[in-house]
Amino acid sequence: MPIKTDAAFIAKHGLQGGTAGLFSYFVGRVHQIATGLGRRVIMWDAAFNKGSSPPPKDVVIQMWLQYGGANTLLQDIVKAGYSAIASPDVPWYLNVVEPQDAACNTQWQCIRNYDPTAGLSSAEAARVLGGEGCLWGETVDSSDLES
Repeated sequence: MPIKTDAAFIAKHGLQGGTAGLFSYFVGRVHQIATGLGRRVIMWDAAFNKGSSPPPKDVVIQMWLQYGGANTLLQDIVKAGYSAIASPDVPWYLNVVEPQDAACNTQWQCIRNYDPTAGLSSAEAARVLGGEGCLWGETVDSSDLES
């Protein structure tokens, strides 16, 4: 349920879908500001699957959610016509937090064998611009340098 000020903003701007509509409004405003400055916009996958409406097609979607190792979200993104960057939590998050993911994220073979274009046509695979192995600072300390 939106807090009072969110609800007032949603009503004032006639946004549909409650907080999902508010999120889509935010995504749209960020896109408008960035493209107005001549920039290409990259947004996390929530912009693709959490709003009440999809983002503009020129947005690059950076996928991080793997849903148990399946490539389905990345496939959905490129099949919908978006360009994408693969940053899958399993196996490319280098400082994995969830113990169930550690078996893959700490094994170089698993990391190397992940193919973000698996299951895509050649035209769809061409929309996968690349990938990123993420390392989030809030869980990093000096012991990471030794491992």
